[in-house]
Amino acid sequence: MFNANAPKQRLTGEPPMPRSLGRSSFIAIAAVLQFACGTPTSESTSAPRDGQGASTSGQATTQRGSRSDRPAGTAGTTAADPIPSRCGDERDVLLHAYDTQGIPIDLDCADFTKSRGTRSLTFEAIFRVTTQPWALLRDPLLAPSDKWYGLDLLIEAYGAPRVVNSSYRDPVRNKRAGGARRSRHSFGDAADLDNATKSLEEWQRMWTAAEKASADYIEPLSGPCKLNCLHADWRNHDGGYRP
Repeated sequence: MFNANAPKQRLTGEPPMPRSLGRSSFIAIAAVLQFACGTPTSESTSAPRDGQGASTSGQATTQRGSRSDRPAGTAGTTAADPIPSRCGDERDVLLHAYDTQGIPIDLDCADFTKSRGTRSLTFEAIFRVTTQPWALLRDPLLAPSDKWYGLDLLIEAYGAPRVVNSSYRDPVRNKRAGGARRSRHSFGDAADLDNATKSLEEWQRMWTAAEKASADYIEPLSGPCKLNCLHADWRNHDGGYRP
């Protein structure tokens, strides 16, 4: 393909250009050839080299206004994607986040709480305010110990108070933290209990207590908590939400 901008090179045996051909004539000829052959577009000349496609694609997505480039706390919304007003407070952000992230759960304003606790744990002990002051806490997590499952029974079985590192995590916070889209923390029936000594002995005691409390899932040592905490949830137990 002819490139008018490339340096002029004389081929071997090529006769010298006649002196009578002036610069203006050469430019005119070059323009005709350039039109006939076509020139590379700006898109093709800037195409990524091998190994650079991911970063280029990421930049293009950001320029289009991807959720990762939007202000924090808006649950991935733009002026064209406003948050519907259903509750008239911060719960609108949470409900919209569940919808936009495709989390399979049917929620209403009355499902969120600012006060629910258990017989041994206050709301403040179970939930630490992060993105929003509202929490979603399912009945199985907060069940009284005479139900034979839940946090209270776990603590009774352990035989000493436990500190809850994390329980409910709203979708906005969970996404920022890189959590799974269907994390049970976003459903409000999971808790991470602190392993104060970071010892295997304490972790095993909590594991045994979680079994006695009929936890449906107990995270193994290979999970994110490792020895720092014990994750237990009651995902398969019946129960809903209350304010």
